[in-house]
Amino acid sequence: MELRKELILTSWVCAFFSLCGCLGPSPMQESREGRVSTPPAVLSPPKPSQQKFRLEGGVFSISTDGLLYFVDLKNRSRVHRVNLQNMGEEEKFINLEEWLNHGDGARFQIDDLWLDHEGRLLLAESSTGKIIRISQDARKLENLADSYDGYRFSQIKGLVGSGTGEIFVGSPHAATLYRIDTVKGKINVRMKIWFARVILA
Repeated sequence: MELRKELILTSWVCAFFSLCGCLGPSPMQESREGRVSTPPAVLSPPKPSQQKFRLEGGVFSISTDGLLYFVDLKNRSRVHRVNLQNMGEEEKFINLEEWLNHGDGARFQIDDLWLDHEGRLLLAESSTGKIIRISQDARKLENLADSYDGYRFSQIKGLVGSGTGEIFVGSPHAATLYRIDTVKGKINVRMKIWFARVILA
């Protein structure tokens, strides 16, 4: 009787430790299932990036045919261009210092870019207040506007246009949205904000 109790108790203890993982599999389990071993993970070396161009941020605009125009972060008078379709090397598109004379020695500051429906680049330059349009081959530069009602445009944040020759320019310092008609050569106030009240012109 005592022997039977001992066998039952031993069976229960073995079953308990087996469930807890303290005991290895029995010889029968080893021959039937085999021991399971986990091979160490092999980390493959990272593949070298195929990308040749990296844009850190700033002002940029993308054309419909995959050309990316962006302002140089170190010299904001320059605009560079890169073809996103073949990820070629970047190239200089235009440098305002080669076209315009500041006079007082200040640096040009391009605040915003936009590409119109004909692929021409428009840029807002805050040190002179000019809204400039540049041809696709960067051989023609036009000054579309630089002031309104005798006041020079200051910092420009927001430059966008339409397919009909309209350009909308936002000036945060004046809290004003201007509309430039490049066909008729006119400029007017489209929207002005006074103390969180929006007035449509």
